[in-house]
Amino acid sequence: MRRALPLVTLLLTVLGATAGATALTHREVLPNGIRLLVAPRPAIPVVVLRVYLRAGSAFDPPDAPGLANLTAELLTRGTAKRSGPELDRAIEFVGGGLEADAGRDGTTVSLGVLKKDLDLGLDLLAEVLLTPTFPEDELRRKVAEIEAALQRSEENPEVVAGRALARLIYPGHPYAHPVAGTIESVRKLNRDQVVRFHREHYRPDGAAIAVVGEVTADEIRQALVRRLAGWTPPKEALAVIPPAPASTPAATETITRADLTQATVYLGRPGIRQDHPDYFPLVVANYVLGGAAPRTSSRSRRAWTPWARRCDSSRRRWRGWARRRSRNESSSSPNPT
Repeated sequence: MRRALPLVTLLLTVLGATAGATALTHREVLPNGIRLLVAPRPAIPVVVLRVYLRAGSAFDPPDAPGLANLTAELLTRGTAKRSGPELDRAIEFVGGGLEADAGRDGTTVSLGVLKKDLDLGLDLLAEVLLTPTFPEDELRRKVAEIEAALQRSEENPEVVAGRALARLIYPGHPYAHPVAGTIESVRKLNRDQVVRFHREHYRPDGAAIAVVGEVTADEIRQALVRRLAGWTPPKEALAVIPPAPASTPAATETITRADLTQATVYLGRPGIRQDHPDYFPLVVANYVLGGAAPRTSSRSRRAWTPWARRCDSSRRRWRGWARRRSRNESSSSPNPT
């Protein structure tokens, strides 16, 4: 559900530009274990809220890659009170946005509304978090959409190479499989698996809520407690992601595609944790080595990477560092420009 009027989009842009000027002002833990972070911005009549849950693809069962992603996709497609279209209409009517997105380590549920519509937005947010119904017809439709997207992605050499690199860097680890799963795994997923994943991983003691906008800490605390007080953690301990390997043996995989005239080469290795003392020096080094490539002219890039149409470096969301080079195989000499 990705809807927002231009006014809200503009306000969110301004909010992002001003948020860095003021430090985060409030942190606390709610009675049910939710970590709450609040940054009041009284000058702008909008509230943006993000719920982060430890429910990413790294928690997919070994035999069900793509389950976390499918669960997130279905959160806004029906609750105990409203159908998916009814949720869409409710948030669109006030020019807001409500969506859920799964990543490697976690899932984010995002809400953005004008301050005057905050009560409605929080009601809808609580519904999709606590009482999603995962309708069978919506599940089958989402599965078909994900399968089609995965099929299309096979035409993108960078996506194919990136998936191969993840398998080489993290053999046997959950980071090795795509967030969306595979065509074969997704078509086998069912509603019982989705319901179980939601019950086990959507829990308050594994959640963090960040709020920015025209709201005070007391105001948002009371509003959240009123709606989420019944959200209690299960007796089972929080699941943890297995440690990723610090390094892996050197390995190479070549994927030959007769329909492509360009080669995409990825080199990578496991990254380091963000709390490691060398993390930020490596971020700077990554920037120097090509992380700023989009801001560098093609002429200067070609000066040090003959035949290369693109060469850059990045830190991937699956916690690895990658070096990418795309080469036009039809070229027989360096491009003089």
